[in-house]
Amino acid sequence: MEREARWRDDAAPSPAAQSRADEPPARTDKLRLAPTRGAPAEQGVDARRRRAQNGASVDRLPASIMSAFTPADLNRLGADCLPGHLGVAILHADATEVRAEMAVARTLMAPNGYLHAGSVVTLADTACGYACIVNLPAGATGFTTIELKSNFLGTAREGTLDCVATAQHRGRTTQVWDAVVTHRETARTIALFRCTQMILWP
Repeated sequence: MEREARWRDDAAPSPAAQSRADEPPARTDKLRLAPTRGAPAEQGVDARRRRAQNGASVDRLPASIMSAFTPADLNRLGADCLPGHLGVAILHADATEVRAEMAVARTLMAPNGYLHAGSVVTLADTACGYACIVNLPAGATGFTTIELKSNFLGTAREGTLDCVATAQHRGRTTQVWDAVVTHRETARTIALFRCTQMILWP
């Protein structure tokens, strides 16, 4: 993972890229995916696609939802995907914070009868991923998660998990989001989570 993220620091930025980096992040509620087939290939885009194909999970957004940033819209986005399957529900979404919940159920458990780590990571990663969607710069086509880390501090066998994702860095090249997962009924911290996303451009 470190090798995947280091390519940005080792390459000298072009004057145009440096100019973009100096600008404050732009935000728009009307974003569209740029076509990739038949479009002129840029070296940076090719490199990002190769890295995505070699293991990073690419989150591409359909054009129909690029302007839909309400919790209801985000819940519809994941309804027939893993977040919906596990029961992740978005409660709040804005430019700096996303809040989500997930009811503890038998299907979220490991065979030992406790929460599966992947269930907790899915909740946290979904909150952070949707936060990135809400904050995509104008002209971006999506994002890919290039690094994530979790520290598990507790577990639960019933009740509801709450997750709050907060922005640590919102740039035109990368974003960094932290998430805290807690058990609603006991207020116990279940996990601390951080992920880094790379912004994709046409």
